[in-house]
Amino acid sequence: MMHRAIRVLVADDHRLVRAGIRAVLAGAADIEVVGEAASGREAVRLTMDRDPDVVVMDVSMGDMDGIEATRLLACTRKRTKVLVVSVHDESQYIAEAIEAGAAGYLLKTLAHRELVPLIRAVASADTPANDLAGRFDRCRDWPALRLDESTGSAELTFRERAVRRLLDAGYAPSDIGIRLSITTDVVEACQRRVTEKLRLTSSRRQLASAAGRRS
Repeated sequence: MMHRAIRVLVADDHRLVRAGIRAVLAGAADIEVVGEAASGREAVRLTMDRDPDVVVMDVSMGDMDGIEATRLLACTRKRTKVLVVSVHDESQYIAEAIEAGAAGYLLKTLAHRELVPLIRAVASADTPANDLAGRFDRCRDWPALRLDESTGSAELTFRERAVRRLLDAGYAPSDIGIRLSITTDVVEACQRRVTEKLRLTSSRRQLASAAGRRS
């Protein structure tokens, strides 16, 4: 039985990089490159026009960067998966990509070996395929991200922030566990910690407000 080829759009602002990705994908009979984009904005436009199954998305691009393009596609093109392929391995970029809705994150240095299987994985499943997935187990060691720097909100770790974002988006704990490669128990523990931290922040704000009224 013949299956339809996986339709892939390649988005990178360097022509030679796009050519290199094309060359890597050329050896896969089940993958068809349906277009190239040199910016995030062009990637969004071509996605709407050519309906790819997977967008291979660079992070640093002009006009609109890959994170913003991923966020926009996650809202408007839920069927299309985004696989971020980047030179950056810092937690900041990984966190932003996953929070924006990327289905996977791959370092460019591994693309020659991992790109084809990762494209197949994200195209065939709802779970994230991630060459750095093991780093989610060390999220507690990553720099804390603040919900609101201007008001001194309680600090949330990357994992807690990601869980909160997905809960706000309507995902069930079991789905969040699949998406972040963690167990449902860990998701629920994160949810409890987020609730505790936000209540603490709210209490501090109430105390500050009361103190202001008394002064």
